Amino acid sequence: NRTVLGILERDGAFAQYLTLPLPNLHAIPDSLPLDRAIFTEPLAAAYEILEQTSVTEKDALILGPGKLGLLCAQVLRNAGAQVTLYTRHPEQQERWKSRGWKTLLPDDPADRDFDLVVETTGSPEGFPTALSRLKPRGLLILKTTTADHPPLDLAPVVIHEITVLGSRCGPFPPAIEALTRGAISPEDTIRAHFRLEEAAHAFRVAASSADPLRRKVVFDIS
Repeated sequence: NRTVLGILERDGAFAQYLTLPLPNLHAIPDSLPLDRAIFTEPLAAAYEILEQTSVTEKDALILGPGKLGLLCAQVLRNAGAQVTLYTRHPEQQERWKSRGWKTLLPDDPADRDFDLVVETTGSPEGFPTALSRLKPRGLLILKTTTADHPPLDLAPVVIHEITVLGSRCGPFPPAIEALTRGAISPEDTIRAHFRLEEAAHAFRVAASSADPLRRKVVFDIS
């Protein structure tokens, strides 16, 4: 009898009305700004990694530093990992380097391989790229799901004894707590705010490739 809000047998938030079981509701403190609170669900997905494995003192690579990737990067760094951001876009690299992140472009010579790679590209090419950056017996954490099903060469997984860990949704309470005390700062990944009456234009902006930083578009409805 499972239902999923906006996905499976349950209207999402663009319906005129929606219903949820009470345990699915989480109180947001008055001190938590809405521009942070809206990141609770993806941040919870980032915290799921800590529920699944230890990252302390691990050399970690975040593949695809978009919205989810940057949340994962902050969570892992706060948990004691050494984090590098891997991006295909020089604009992204310059932005994140200016904010104190270590970065890596595809053509950059790698001075090392990584203990773990978190794959958040949203692209089927992310899997083989992640494998190419892992140490033998490294850990690959997969966050990407795609509609495409390209053929995969799994020989490197066997040869290098790679552990592949699927990681999806996660716990809301630590995400809300971290956002409230300012341990995570996601506002930098917001591109623009729109009124609900501007929805059609907002979706066009969100779908455009004009923003290489892949930032979020937000509706102001209250």
